[in-house]
Formats: sequence, structure tokens, C-alpha cells
Amino acid sequence: MRSMKRPPRQVRLDEDVEAEIKKIAEVTSLSHIEIIRQTIKAGVLAIKENGYRLPLPLHLNVAEEAPKNLSKSNLRSGSADAGATASESPLKKSKAA
Repeated sequence: MRSMKRPPRQVRLDEDVEAEIKKIAEVTSLSHIEIIRQTIKAGVLAIKENGYRLPLPLHLNVAEEAPKNLSKSNLRSGSADAGATASESPLKKSKAA
């Protein structure tokens, strides 16, 4: 078991968002927490690349292809955002697509 370096955070999600995360998890075989973690990282990177301006509601686009430096191992380690842009997401492309 990994040691916790930071305290856990609690995030409350709307029911419709939770339902979509569940659907994404089923299609991609990623855990709910991994989907949430990568979505937040993509959002933070998009805001940073936009000069820290935050237009609301925030919209992200999923790239058709993941950045070349992306692998399942660096998804978990948190180093996946090095090659991402505001219009890219480190989530796996849907198997059904």
C-alpha cells in the first residue's frame, strides 16, 4: 500500500456527473478516482495555459490521440500532463468509439 504524502480530499459531485464518471469507468476500465484525478489535472493545465483566466463554464476537448509521452504508468504517477494541452485529455479513448 502506498503511503499518503498528502491528506485525502473530499469532492462532492452532482448526480449526473457521478453517473457519467461511472459510465466512463465502465468503458475505459479506469477507476473512478483516476478519471477524476486526470480530469482535474487537465482542467488545471487548461486554466494555466489560458493565462490563469477561468471562463465559466469550463469546457475541455478530448484529443483523438494521447500525447506520445503518455503511458498507463505515468497516468498513475502524475507525470502525464507534460505533453498535454488545453484541448487534450490524458484519459484513454473509449473502446466503443
